[in-house]
Amino acid sequence: MVGAVLYGVYSLFIEPRLKKAKAPAASKNKAQIEEFVGQVTQSIAGKAQSKGGAYTLSQAEADWEKDPFLKSEVDFNAPKDEKPANLANLTYSGFLKMGKRDMAIINGMEYEVGEELEEPGYTIKKITPTKVVLDVAERKKDLVLLLTENE
Repeated sequence: MVGAVLYGVYSLFIEPRLKKAKAPAASKNKAQIEEFVGQVTQSIAGKAQSKGGAYTLSQAEADWEKDPFLKSEVDFNAPKDEKPANLANLTYSGFLKMGKRDMAIINGMEYEVGEELEEPGYTIKKITPTKVVLDVAERKKDLVLLLTENE
């Protein structure tokens, strides 16, 4: 126990004073760092670029055949209050749960999963309380109708 107390006194009071005494002057370190940075900059500027590095830079500026970034069909410059033309006549206005059956109210009519809407080409794929997923015969992607609440 005495050893633990002596080690605690040493680590709290004596060791920090020893570290302060050994710390070099900041101005001397700053001058050494600036000299090192200058040397590294000169050595980098003097070296020729590798073939791999040159190829990488040339490919970075070239057009990509398969661009991995999202390309959207949505016109982001369109006014926000307009609906897309193909959804202008579809309104998901209610959700009903009757036992295990989920029903969606679209344009005042009740539909279940798998039923086709009165609007031709639209089939209900999934119903949740906040949205309906529609399978559209003309498109590869599904359409999502969000619940619109009457104000």
